[in-house]
Amino acid sequence: MPGANEVFDGYCILLKQQSRAGGAASSLYLSPGNSPFIRVRNKFIESDNIPPIGEKEISDIVDYLFDCLHIKAEKPLMEIGLNYEAKGVGSFKAAITLGQKGYTIMISPLSREIPDLDSLGLPESIKQFVYMQRGLVIVIGKRSSGKSTTTASIISFINRNFTKKITVIEESPNYYHDDWLSIVNQPYIRYPDLFKSVESIERTIGDASVLAIDGLPMYETMKIALHAVNKGMFVIASVNANGGVPEVLRLIVESFPENERKEARFSLSSALECAFWQELLPNTRGDGLVPVFEILLNDPVIAGIIRNDAFHLLRPTIAAGAVRGMRTINQALNEMTASGAIAEDTASSFREVTYSRYIHPIKEAYL
Repeated sequence: MPGANEVFDGYCILLKQQSRAGGAASSLYLSPGNSPFIRVRNKFIESDNIPPIGEKEISDIVDYLFDCLHIKAEKPLMEIGLNYEAKGVGSFKAAITLGQKGYTIMISPLSREIPDLDSLGLPESIKQFVYMQRGLVIVIGKRSSGKSTTTASIISFINRNFTKKITVIEESPNYYHDDWLSIVNQPYIRYPDLFKSVESIERTIGDASVLAIDGLPMYETMKIALHAVNKGMFVIASVNANGGVPEVLRLIVESFPENERKEARFSLSSALECAFWQELLPNTRGDGLVPVFEILLNDPVIAGIIRNDAFHLLRPTIAAGAVRGMRTINQALNEMTASGAIAEDTASSFREVTYSRYIHPIKEAYL
């Protein structure tokens, strides 16, 4: 009969196989009395060909993980997260939670192969911020837009080139950061627990000089980010939204309770260094995707617009700031078509969908 280590490694192999097969399997769930569930995008698919898992099997796996990683913990332990290396398979994140029926384990694959920052096609006006000591950079994009990879690549560049203390807060990690010149902490968190008190936020971010946030809801992301910048940190905050930059900045402020919005506008206007929206579009060869970016760089004029709740003025201000490295999504699409990176019909289709769904309805609120 296989031991707990072989059983757990087998589940890691299963998840890795599913990730390679479809490219969208992000996690696997083990719970007593159920067959494993695999999360594919936002759907949970049960593995019918694997028999239900017993409570003892789950408990044995938890004991094994505690033992092999030298975790000193007494049961019952309500919740813990840890990194695990499956031999010949790869790195994984395991989140262990105690429920009414026993322990539940969530396994997520972690990649150590983080793309080089120069390979992502980021404009220089964005790349310059890896040298910042303090301030806020907001990365905007929908799921599968590459924003998590961009965030990880920025952190990896800082990790390999500077001596920093870095904390990465993620709901569902995609990458594992080895320590290079920096020390990188990737704590397991559940974002509702993060907001029980200011002290819980302080414990999570610790004494880091660089903070990355990815996968949390908008309000929670910005609450942590603005608090961290106020402490003197450099923060990269990834926001799950489908542009444009002015409209999402407005939504960020509106995610705060009404009595906190004025303070949020003032804090955002002073903390923000850059906000950019990225999307991946098919290239002209039809064999891959290329990134397109809408970019806002903060300055006294833009800060004043944000403070005064005049977000409808941001887009023309971005357009006028092209000489500084800013660009609207329309300017970016024009550049991409002129260079031959994307086809005109691809750009036109993207303009039509984006403006009709996300930009025009929000702009009408000001009319």
